[in-house]
Amino acid sequence: MNAVEQTRQWLESFIVKLNICPFAKQPLEDGRIGYYDCDSVELADTLMSLASQIVALEQNDTVETSLFILSKGYKHFDDFLELIEFSDALIDQQQWRGAFQLAHFHPGYQFDGCDFDDPANHTNRSPLPTLHIIRESSITQAHQLHHDLESIPARNIELLRKLATKKEQKKHR
Repeated sequence: MNAVEQTRQWLESFIVKLNICPFAKQPLEDGRIGYYDCDSVELADTLMSLASQIVALEQNDTVETSLFILSKGYKHFDDFLELIEFSDALIDQQQWRGAFQLAHFHPGYQFDGCDFDDPANHTNRSPLPTLHIIRESSITQAHQLHHDLESIPARNIELLRKLATKKEQKKHR
């Protein structure tokens, strides 16, 4: 299975199925999610590819959102965090703040203050390091549809911890 197929399967079987992101289902069903497999391992090349993808998204409003998949590099979470920092700086430098923002997913995602094995981390774990390029207009629209966006992360953490507990209980039966 290639990087795009792995990511799409994760999106369908985890993000949409468990309603981790209540706004992912419709663009997925409508075919409005872009996927880009970046095989670069160098920071400068990765940032250039990311910039190209944002420009492409800017010029094509039929694509709602895009998943920028890092199939070759950024396997170490610390390297990925560095990429996030530079990616955010790129958004500011190119004056895309207010038009686009990034969400991030990684196989080894670990929230600050959480143990590595805490199921809460799975809200941001993915098969491959991925930057999710989100239109700010989509977020504004999401606010109109779901007035309590801030409750989504807490709901996801609670859900994943409950599922992990049930799975653990089944193992001991």
